[in-house]
Order: sequence, then C-alpha cells, then structure tokens
Amino acid sequence: MKSEFMAAITQLSSEKGVPKEMVVEAIEAALVSAYKRNFEMAANNLTATIEGESGVPQIFRHQLVVDELEDERRTAC
Repeated sequence: MKSEFMAAITQLSSEKGVPKEMVVEAIEAALVSAYKRNFEMAANNLTATIEGESGVPQIFRHQLVVDELEDERRTAC
C-alpha cells in the first residue's frame, strides 16, 4: 500500500515536472541537514533513505569498526 507521503511526492513531482527520484533525493538531503543541525555531536558520515512504497524515512550513521586499537603512548617509546 502506498503511503500518503509517497503519494504527495508523486503528486509534487508530476506538478513540477521533475523526476520523482530527484524529489526523494532532495528530501533525503534535507533530512541529513536537519539531523546535523539538531544533533551536532553525532553528525558525521550520515545518509538518509526513504523506502520506496512505504515512504518510511531512515537516517544512518556510518562508523568505522576496527579490530584492535593500539595505545599510541606505548608505541611511541
């Protein structure tokens, strides 16, 4: 079932004559910008997606995971 949000995006894209994907990308960029503005400390490496039919927005924070972290003080001797 198509959500009201996705129906509004479809209507907006047809009224303005722009591809639906472009509208979705603009909204995703706006979500990332809003998140960064409100949560400054956790605002690195973010992406946003809007699920196709459901219209559910999600924001992801990508983090680097390492196996080991050496203590720089011990290796500097």
